[in-house]
Amino acid sequence: EEDRIEGRRDVKILVVGDHQLIRDGLRPVLEQLDAPGAPVEVLEVEGYPEAIACADSHPDLGLVLLDLRLPNVSGFAIAPAGR
Repeated sequence: EEDRIEGRRDVKILVVGDHQLIRDGLRPVLEQLDAPGAPVEVLEVEGYPEAIACADSHPDLGLVLLDLRLPNVSGFAIAPAGR
């Protein structure tokens, strides 16, 4: 794209959390990080299986914001799977 700044790249952020209200609140805050030549794309999922599938589909994720108290699984337990 012609508005791309050399050396900059898109940033993909995955938000994982079971509370829609929190995800809805985080999205506009994260989208404000958007910069010319390095747009921010915010992806969001509700739980662990969706997070793994999304990460597999988007190996270029730059950041994952993970709820540590997901139902049926601890965020601490799944964090190493993201590596």
